[in-house]
Amino acid sequence: MRNKKRKGLYLILVIFLAFFLSLSAYYLYTPIDLTNYKNLLLPEIEKAAHLNIELEGLVLTILPYPRLSFRGLTIKEGGYAVFKAESIKASLALIPLIVHKEFEVKNLVITGTDVFVKREADGGLNIIRILKETYIPVSIKKVRIKTGKAHWTDEFLQGGIKYEAVNIDATLIPKGADDFSYYGTAKLLPSTRIKFS
Repeated sequence: MRNKKRKGLYLILVIFLAFFLSLSAYYLYTPIDLTNYKNLLLPEIEKAAHLNIELEGLVLTILPYPRLSFRGLTIKEGGYAVFKAESIKASLALIPLIVHKEFEVKNLVITGTDVFVKREADGGLNIIRILKETYIPVSIKKVRIKTGKAHWTDEFLQGGIKYEAVNIDATLIPKGADDFSYYGTAKLLPSTRIKFS
């Protein structure tokens, strides 16, 4: 009699454990839509970055590894767009996130990018200045740009010059705010295909 009660208790324990594990796995593998909470998150990021940020969608996936997916991201400085992207997918390293509470982005894939680079009258680049002035504790190991577009305005030269490159397919490996290695291809308008590194 005692063995039957013990077997019944073990069976209930196993069923409860299997139910708990399957429920946990479901929620850990299911993407979590954080779009409704962007108004709580964005003001803190804007305050730290000294930039205006617009975002259409934000999704977090926890397993098999943490990933953030952004949709419709626009970053503005002084009312002018500096960066736009249709989608961004960031793969986060789990150990630094748990142990040190640091965001280490292993791989950042940006699709449908528009970057507005301006060489200002003092000879400095707006993008480099923004990266140096901004403090967001994020380490990025690799950036992949697909179907990008770069708009270059040169206010340093008298009269100003504008260039545009489209169909940018590039990989950047950052070493600091103004130090990174890069390679890729682009099409300099009207129709010259270029490789860069």
